[in-house]
Amino acid sequence: MIKVCKVVNQDLPGRRVKGARTPYYEALIHIAPAFDVEFCICKAEDFDLKAKTVNGLFLNKGSYERRIVPIPPIIDNSPNTVQKLGGREAMSEYAFIIRRSFGFDKLKQYNLLMKSPEFMHLAIPTRKANELSVIHESFDEFGDEIVLKPQAGKQGRSVYGLRRIKNEYTINGIEFGSKAKFDDYVEGSLFTLERFIAQPRIKSRLDGRPFDVRIHTIRTARNRHEHEIFARLGGAGRVAANRHLGGAVLPPEFFFGEHFPEQAESILEELKVIGNKLPLYIQKQLSFPIFDTGIDIGFEISDKGCSMKMYETNSFPGAGMPSALGRVNNLAIAMMKCYHYIDERIRVKSEQAKQGDST
Repeated sequence: MIKVCKVVNQDLPGRRVKGARTPYYEALIHIAPAFDVEFCICKAEDFDLKAKTVNGLFLNKGSYERRIVPIPPIIDNSPNTVQKLGGREAMSEYAFIIRRSFGFDKLKQYNLLMKSPEFMHLAIPTRKANELSVIHESFDEFGDEIVLKPQAGKQGRSVYGLRRIKNEYTINGIEFGSKAKFDDYVEGSLFTLERFIAQPRIKSRLDGRPFDVRIHTIRTARNRHEHEIFARLGGAGRVAANRHLGGAVLPPEFFFGEHFPEQAESILEELKVIGNKLPLYIQKQLSFPIFDTGIDIGFEISDKGCSMKMYETNSFPGAGMPSALGRVNNLAIAMMKCYHYIDERIRVKSEQAKQGDST
């Protein structure tokens, strides 16, 4: 039987988890026995590294119970949990850690897409915006509406929509009037908060509300990823459509069938292709294996319809969207297949190591 521990993080906003009561985690813990997986859920503080044990939450005959067990050989980690336990290198002495950051900021992501003939059409022109002159050059290059985003992902936070109409400027709808006032605010406030990149504003909006798509992919074999697709519709006046910023999660078939009926079928097919192929391309750029990915896609709307642009890739896709939409079972089943694939990798490497020692 494969043994897995899912480490959740209660400290992240919007992810307050008590036990296994988040639907995705409930699905994992309930279906695990059918896949010959002994599965528990815990927090970072439930580990005792000296004793090499964890106080995990298990499902036993329909009820949850705490049990102290040896640290399982596979740890399904959430953001920051491994860091709380001394870091990846330290924890790798006890178990295989599934997730790690891709190390892609948005500028590197843009450059990687531009190297691929298959995916370069998804790239959004991107500039490092570390000087005020770059902001005004971006207006000249990209047009009168641009977006400032943190160079590293922040789940839709600290994203600013900048607009220039003649000599009047706005930031997230707040008017600054003169260029001098705008410049003072950008240099004195925004640049003190983050390292930013500048991009043209993608017109991915319906009735003033931003929308995008999350493709959540999970690796289930060497060159195979299974995925679920979710449409997100943000609140009026928002720059980003992230769920924790007030966005709603919708079935993509319904969303595109309702708003883009003539393109709906081709849009959904292209999203599936991206879900199947883009993780394989990302994997080729990395020296370590990846097992699940969140791919966020925006849509440039014009009179001709809409074309896709990739906002970012997420190395720690959360459970909020599948839980909100009630589409947890397919992802949970894919994750069980992923655990089996990881277990097979571990066993193969162990056998190779033994053969190496014997020669």
